[in-house]
Amino acid sequence: MLRKLAIVLTCFAAVFHATQASATEAKPTAEAAPAAKAEPATEAARPCDSPTGPLGPPSRGAQGMPGALGTCELKPGDWQEGKTTWWLDSDGVKPGVAGCHVGTNDRRQPNNRKFGEGCLFDATVLIESNPDAGELHRHVNDLGHPDLFDCAKWCSGTGKGGGRCVEDSGPPPCAQSAWCRCDR
Repeated sequence: MLRKLAIVLTCFAAVFHATQASATEAKPTAEAAPAAKAEPATEAARPCDSPTGPLGPPSRGAQGMPGALGTCELKPGDWQEGKTTWWLDSDGVKPGVAGCHVGTNDRRQPNNRKFGEGCLFDATVLIESNPDAGELHRHVNDLGHPDLFDCAKWCSGTGKGGGRCVEDSGPPPCAQSAWCRCDR
């Protein structure tokens, strides 16, 4: 009986020490970066440039918006495989505004990476970056999950007639971006 008690106490002490060490390591310091908002788990989605396959659900900013088709998977031209990267969006989910996605570190310091929004499928669909403007967020495996918008449906649903996706100059630092231009 005493031997069993000694084993239990020895195991308890080892588990307690490991738990205490993990808790100590997890404490933020005064130098820690502001916490990024947790993103909901993204369901598997087709690549943005593929016309077939299932899309993920719309982002929280696009939910309920006219013309929102869902999210796709975007691999930047300078993809950093296996790396978690950090980003800020210039405009949030605003299909009527050309936006820019700016790469940063986890402390919001720009790292010279960027990409603008874009048009797909004969200028009928806008690739709209998300989440909210200025919200620091991560891209696991350096893969983004922007929203896709049918521009004609977005324009119609906002009372501006039909419309299409147009590529245009982007807000700095992006040289090029895109937006839904409505007929009226």
